[in-house]
Amino acid sequence: KRAVQFDEKITQVENVFTAGLKNKADIAALNEKADRRELLAFKESVRYAELYFHILNEELLFMINEIKESLTDNTTKKESAENILKIATDMQEHIYDKMYLDFEELFRGSEDNVAEKLNIYKNIFSKLIKKINISKKALDLGTGRGEMLAFLDSLGFEAKGVDLNKIAVSSCMDKGYDALCTDALSYLKTLKPKSLSLVTSLHMVEHLDNDVLLSIIKECNRVLEDNGMVVFETPNPRNILVGSGEFYRDFTHNKPLFPDTLKFFLEYFGFSDVKIYYFDSDNKNLIDSENISFDTLQDYVEISRDYAVVGYKKCV
Repeated sequence: KRAVQFDEKITQVENVFTAGLKNKADIAALNEKADRRELLAFKESVRYAELYFHILNEELLFMINEIKESLTDNTTKKESAENILKIATDMQEHIYDKMYLDFEELFRGSEDNVAEKLNIYKNIFSKLIKKINISKKALDLGTGRGEMLAFLDSLGFEAKGVDLNKIAVSSCMDKGYDALCTDALSYLKTLKPKSLSLVTSLHMVEHLDNDVLLSIIKECNRVLEDNGMVVFETPNPRNILVGSGEFYRDFTHNKPLFPDTLKFFLEYFGFSDVKIYYFDSDNKNLIDSENISFDTLQDYVEISRDYAVVGYKKCV
């Protein structure tokens, strides 16, 4: 009997020892993963710093030349002073561009991680391309680091991105993407009616005031071709973790948009067949909100932390 008890004790010790080794291995793996993520974030931060100083150098050189010219020619003093003021004001407006990109790299995830998640849209974008009389011209609003531009390019779209972050736009252009540093609404207003087949926007609408957001939705409807598509992705306040706190981590966020509210906005301004989509746990499939129920507290915990609203331009 004692021999059996001794064997049981040995087995218990072995199990504890094995569990301890496994726990150490898991911790080591997590640390290695964390170290790699920090290294990648640091690498991107250095790249953004290089772009920032390149842009800054060009602007300072321009200002110096303007000052030199104003000193030699009295007739150009006023014009040079105005140009210098314009450049200085622009530099001031973009002073935190690099900081935000570093923040995004740390808290939203790397470009590779975000790019991988975009495959969730492959089916609906592919269906759009197959529609009759639809062009392949697309616009990505708030394009950021260009993940959506790369994805649209892989699907055969002729895509352009706009963003207010000068370093992000410069980074996109370095990668060969068509990008412009301007605000979304101003750029939309320059486009001809029915000139695009697709407008996308990832995590931009939650940064906007109501009047700007509604104006953008109206402009999207104007510039889209018949049967053209608009896609807005944004944090999901129906997820209790997002709605109660995580949304406010980003210091540039304005307010969360409830899924039904954003759907209502699109319908109000003329979009048809508007649907709310949540993401499955692996971020590989879109789930129609009609197939989701919110009956228990757990439902509000397990629902995806982001959602997308998709709408189509009515045929007139």
